[in-house]
Amino acid sequence: MPRASRFSIAPVRSLGLQHPAYIDLTGSGVVEDRRFFLRDPANRLIDRIVIGPLVQVAADTDPDGMRLRLTFPDGSVIDDEVKLGQAVETPIYGRTGIGHVVEGPWGAALSAFAGRVVELVRCDHP
Repeated sequence: MPRASRFSIAPVRSLGLQHPAYIDLTGSGVVEDRRFFLRDPANRLIDRIVIGPLVQVAADTDPDGMRLRLTFPDGSVIDDEVKLGQAVETPIYGRTGIGHVVEGPWGAALSAFAGRVVELVRCDHP
């Protein structure tokens, strides 16, 4: 029987990893994993390869992706309901991320941390 010693997920692609004690594996994978991603104003994916320090930001979401909590290295926290804005399609390594820009404080806080403008996007399908 297969065994796993540790699970690693990232609710926001390229932010810090979580290591939950258990996961719910569905036909689409782990629902909370990579439910959100970052893009720049030119619609390019922003990940840890582009901005490595992003891994210092911890993220947590619910299975529906309707609440998000970000914890920054300085201890500041943004925890609120997710409000969806403009629909977008973003190229992600040969695939297309389809979702909506998340309105609210997250984009500004992540932009300040990253040192460049980024937008937070929630995928329409986990």
